[in-house]
Amino acid sequence: YRALRGAERPVLWAGISAIMPVLLLVIAFWRIVDFALDIRWAAIALALAANCLFAAGRIDRWLRGVKLDGSLGFYAAAVVGFISLGAAMSLKQGWLTVALAVQLPALGWIAGRISASTIRYVAAAIAVVVLVRLGFNPRVLDYGLPNAGLFSWVLYGYGLPAISFFVAAHLFRRQNALRLATLLQAGGLAFSVLLASWQIRYLVSGTLDSPVYDLFEQSLHSAVWLAIGYGLLHHARLAGNRVSYYGARILLALGAAQVLLGH
Repeated sequence: YRALRGAERPVLWAGISAIMPVLLLVIAFWRIVDFALDIRWAAIALALAANCLFAAGRIDRWLRGVKLDGSLGFYAAAVVGFISLGAAMSLKQGWLTVALAVQLPALGWIAGRISASTIRYVAAAIAVVVLVRLGFNPRVLDYGLPNAGLFSWVLYGYGLPAISFFVAAHLFRRQNALRLATLLQAGGLAFSVLLASWQIRYLVSGTLDSPVYDLFEQSLHSAVWLAIGYGLLHHARLAGNRVSYYGARILLALGAAQVLLGH
C-alpha cells in the first residue's frame, strides 16, 4: 500500500496488498477452525474490510491526474470480499447466500463511479458462487423448513437474490458490461422460477425432499412454468431480450413436456 504513490505499476502493488489478506484469512479460517461458524472470525473479517475501505478512501484523494483507478477497484473489491467472508463465518443456510447476493447491487453502484474492471470480475465471481449454491446445491433439500405458513426461508433465500441480480444487471447494463448484465439477468430469472417452484413444493408437501410428486403439484408447476414462459416470450418480442427469448423456450418446453409425459 505504501508503494502505490509514485510506483510505475500501482495496480500490481494494490492487487498484492488487497488480495493477499483475503487469501490469508481464508487459509487461516480453514486450517484453524475448519470453516466452522465463529462470530469472532467474522469480526476479524469486518475489521479488515474497514481497513481496506480506509485505503480506498485515501486512494480516492490521490486520483487527480494519477492512474490509480484499478488500484481503487482492488481495494473496493477487497472490502466486498471481507464482508462476504464475514457472512460465511457467521451465517448459515439461506442467509449466507443472501448476504453474498445483496453485494452485487453494491458492486454495480461502485462500478458506476470508478472505472475499474476489477469490480466486474469480482461481481461475476460472486454471481457464479450464488448460482452454484442456490441452483446446483443438493444440500438445499436438507435445509430445515419450520411450519411458518407462507413465510419459509425459500421466500428470502431465493427472492432477495433474484431482486439483487435484477438490480445489479440493470446497473451493469448502464455501464455497457453486457455479458455480466446477461449473466445477472439470467440468474435473476432462474431464482424467480426456483422460488415459485420450491414454494409450491413446500406448500403442497410441507418439505422440499418429499419423494411424492403427485398430479396436483405437477399441475401447479406446469401452470406456473407456462405462464412465466408466455410472459417472457411476450417480453422478448417487445424488447428483443436474449435472456427472455431463451428463458421462454426453456420454460415452455418444460411445461409442455410435463403436461404430455407427467400428467
